[in-house]
Amino acid sequence: MPDQMQRPNKTYVAEYLRDTGNLGTFKRTVVLTAANEPVARHYLKETLGSEPDELIWLMDCNYKTIYDLTGHKELPLQAKILYSTTAVVVKK
Repeated sequence: MPDQMQRPNKTYVAEYLRDTGNLGTFKRTVVLTAANEPVARHYLKETLGSEPDELIWLMDCNYKTIYDLTGHKELPLQAKILYSTTAVVVKK
């Protein structure tokens, strides 16, 4: 049986670079799905507190429609963080 679920959401990679002073540079990479770029930027600002320095759309990497826990009603905000990682690049 073929996949019947819609796949209208795009996948993005967001990168944050912040100077931490004496320690070095804080780098955060987030993979998320969203309906479009403005929704992705708004979602990241609301969820993480700031917009990313760089937001890259991964072409042909669509994500299915996001539903509530029952699986019957689409969520009004089609955005979700799929993966997040952080690192601090230490100055020497």
